Amino acid sequence: MYFNQQSLEGFANAVAGRLGITVNYAVGSPCTDGTTVTLPLVSGSMTEFEFRGLCATAIHEAAHVFFKSCYEHVRFQKLPGSPRIRAAAYNCVIDVVDETAIMSFLPGAQRLLNDHILQTIDQIGRAHV
Repeated sequence: MYFNQQSLEGFANAVAGRLGITVNYAVGSPCTDGTTVTLPLVSGSMTEFEFRGLCATAIHEAAHVFFKSCYEHVRFQKLPGSPRIRAAAYNCVIDVVDETAIMSFLPGAQRLLNDHILQTIDQIGRAHV
């Protein structure tokens, strides 16, 4: 089985519709500006592994938009202390919070997110061997 841009758009648009958010597609890395999720344009086909990774990323970014956590990030940045440490700490915590909370709204999200986390940990481990 292969996956392509149409597969990604079908998944991401379903998530966006369920959460009432906007998603678009552009060249570059997945991200959000706090109101819209931007996912990469995919040329050619993807493996199931790649597709599931992008689906998990779509859920991750959608959770940030849905829970409006990007706006809290701006407020958090104004607190005293090192901006880099604050940003890193906030990102770690809010990723866990948003990904955990989104599972209540998207029942299939838990497996995709958990698999993606384990795959990422495995890739990091292999990169440091």
